[in-house]
Amino acid sequence: MTSSSTVHILNGDALLDRFPSGIEGEKIIMRECLIDGNIKGDNLEDFFKNRTAYISSEGWIDSESEYYDKSASEINKLYNISEEANVYLWFEEDLFCQVNMWFICSILSSLNVTRNVMFVRPLEHAPYSFGHHTQDNLLQIFNEAIRIDDVSYFSKLWKAYVKNDSKELLKLRDILPSNLNFISTAIEAQVYRRATDDNMLDNLSSDVKKIIEESDTTSFAIAFQKFSKRYTHYGFGDLQFKKIYDLVK
Repeated sequence: MTSSSTVHILNGDALLDRFPSGIEGEKIIMRECLIDGNIKGDNLEDFFKNRTAYISSEGWIDSESEYYDKSASEINKLYNISEEANVYLWFEEDLFCQVNMWFICSILSSLNVTRNVMFVRPLEHAPYSFGHHTQDNLLQIFNEAIRIDDVSYFSKLWKAYVKNDSKELLKLRDILPSNLNFISTAIEAQVYRRATDDNMLDNLSSDVKKIIEESDTTSFAIAFQKFSKRYTHYGFGDLQFKKIYDLVK
């Protein structure tokens, strides 16, 4: 077990680079994008193999070993957290971040690391970007971290997400703990994303197609800018958007 009594699980390297030096504790970096690609696996080893194969096929890494060195190695650190540790989850409110957090919670729940788990919530002016937080802001939200009384709830969200079970996701949305009800936006975004229109195109792809048509442009940059403004709550980067763009342009 880790000797650290406090563990911070960060949503990426951008936050690590800006993390306040005055906040003590071990840091684990979540370097994944679980809103995209194969997330199946009967165990963690299978999961890593599937993720490596997918990310390699997309050309996002130079070699399979890169995934294990940068991503899997960080996830494996979760298994060294003691049950008594204070665990702070630094994740934004968009779907991209939330799905990653649900996955993390599923592991913490399986390890019975549930006693002192806190969610560090972004300030209201920037719910989808720690990048818009000053050092004082980051210290403030750390001090105002929200205790997660039922980590297994997020484990259930992850399981429903993996199964693409929209009905279960909506059921879970309806029993969200009152201090975490803002997460309903991410849940609803996932349900909307997976539903299809009359032409059997998923809703998000259909919306991107409309953005391109309304803008009367085939410019990727313009379409991505418009999408990002309208659908900030998805947290998509250009790589996720490009897959949709290429499908419907």
